[in-house]
Amino acid sequence: AIVVGTGISGGWAAKELTEGGLKTLVLERGRNVKHVTDYPTMNKHSWELPYRDQLTAKERKDYPIQLRTGYTVKQSTKHWWVKDTEQPYTEKKVLLTGSEDIMLEEDHFFGEDMCIDGVI
Repeated sequence: AIVVGTGISGGWAAKELTEGGLKTLVLERGRNVKHVTDYPTMNKHSWELPYRDQLTAKERKDYPIQLRTGYTVKQSTKHWWVKDTEQPYTEKKVLLTGSEDIMLEEDHFFGEDMCIDGVI
């Protein structure tokens, strides 16, 4: 079996496949993360981080898509994330309508001061 990506789903899939007896190859695109040295904020409390672990208004403009969850990008985690303004991407969403599925493609265009979402 081949598993692409070791996120929460890929890691679990690889575990299940190997425990099931399959020879499993896991491919990962991300950088090599070294335990302890690549976790610069792991032993810090929120009050030890700038702005009590919150992003500034200026920093928030760099992560408009990733901030939709409300909890992913913080001072303690921003070193793991690319800026949406530097790495724009396209999301494809499927709407289940009952009779047929509709594929929407949403492009994110970034201006200097704002994010404009357009559905094509």
